[in-house]
Amino acid sequence: MQQALALLNAMPLPNGKTKVVVEQPGYHLFLAHLKLHNTPALGVERTARGVNLARLEALFKREDVRYFYTMPRFHNPLGTSLSNADKQRIVELANRYDVYIIEDDYLADFEQDAGQMPMYYDDTNQRVIYLKSYSKIMLPGLRVGVAVLPDALVGAFQQHKRTTDFDSSMISQAALELYITSGMFQRHRDEVRESYISNSRRLYTSLSKHAEPFLKPGTFVHPASVCMKAHIVLPNRITQASAAACLCGGHEGALSGELLPRENHEIECLQSGGGTDRGGRRALITDELSRA
Repeated sequence: MQQALALLNAMPLPNGKTKVVVEQPGYHLFLAHLKLHNTPALGVERTARGVNLARLEALFKREDVRYFYTMPRFHNPLGTSLSNADKQRIVELANRYDVYIIEDDYLADFEQDAGQMPMYYDDTNQRVIYLKSYSKIMLPGLRVGVAVLPDALVGAFQQHKRTTDFDSSMISQAALELYITSGMFQRHRDEVRESYISNSRRLYTSLSKHAEPFLKPGTFVHPASVCMKAHIVLPNRITQASAAACLCGGHEGALSGELLPRENHEIECLQSGGGTDRGGRRALITDELSRA
């Protein structure tokens, strides 16, 4: 996935444009990549309720936008997903304003709602570049992903790929193919998915009990499908530093959100996981919230 994103950002696109639009907050490593390579980037707000579509359309219409990078499903770091209606609307806007979409669907295998479709499903004009990873559902060491490209991009993508490495690991690809065709992948996927979903539900239950009563009404959203990540919008008096200090030393929380420069960051991002009793840290966080 990281290599595919780097290649897509480096190669020219048929629309001949120069800027990219990213969600705010968004995937921190890709934002760091854009900064490292001096890629002109514009931000559009992403919250638990979705993307600011009015702002997105204004950027598509006013700016020289090459592509829009988005994580519609189980967003990193928010943990929430876009509705099918919002995804369809974004594809419509991309078609109207000659913008490509990079759809990062790295957690597709963790979806619990069969009715939630990727943007690629609604793409009838070859505007969506669909990316999927097997690292999360299998193991981090298996660096194998899939890029489904519009026909017009295949040649340039292959050329850029050959300049970065001779080929992707054939051993990893062969192992994954064997795993899928034998049926082992489906059994493993179901077990891993259930484990993550169970931990995520525990995380949301804990947030509902210990944090939501102290938050501004309507800011905490419990999505129908959950996976790995969650977030809360902190009251103004609580800084990231104080919240991080409460979480220090455990497995329950980690700051992971990133924004473009000169943006305010008011979101605390939490990731589900195992570990020992965390009642003390919950009490500290609750105390901080109660004094806000």
